[in-house]
Amino acid sequence: MVFKNLRTLFPASMVIILAIAANARPASAEAVRFDITDLQLGFFGQQFSVDYATDFAEIENKVITKTRMHLEFNTSGPIGGDLGDAANIAIDFQPPTINLPILQVSGADLGWQGQGQFTADFETDLLNEPFLDFGNPPPDLVLWFARIFSLDDANPALGGQFSNSFIEVELAPIPEPATFAMLSAGLLAISRRRRRIV
Repeated sequence: MVFKNLRTLFPASMVIILAIAANARPASAEAVRFDITDLQLGFFGQQFSVDYATDFAEIENKVITKTRMHLEFNTSGPIGGDLGDAANIAIDFQPPTINLPILQVSGADLGWQGQGQFTADFETDLLNEPFLDFGNPPPDLVLWFARIFSLDDANPALGGQFSNSFIEVELAPIPEPATFAMLSAGLLAISRRRRRIV
């Protein structure tokens, strides 16, 4: 797994990029989910890029507390061809948070190797941080970036397909200053009481 703070830029001549705007659907009251389903990768050349759009109201005054992925990948692609080795498939995911971090996960990170059908579930805290300050008035929509590509420099063409896959991000309200102060005072009182008992 790779964690980066800035988006890597590639010369336009190296990749074919297709950006598709898609709506995220709420997974629950405190999470957003981005579906990656029935995606024939060979159709997109060397790179598939997508911006997912969410309502600003869904993330306002919230912080990311957990990011999880459920991935189902088949190296065989009915449209556009196959991928030679599942270890080479990679996904970049970037939330609109204050440091614009990028989480990169590859098939090799997940223990995938060779050809066939592969499944993985994992979660991480690496993206846990507040969202960007979007100014006032804030936009109606905010964008989350995802990219799927091959790590095989000798043969960078995409192949295979994702189905029934998703990225889910858990959110929690940012504690208000008064709430945070009360929590701190409570912890301090407990700490002092422990010292007296001991």
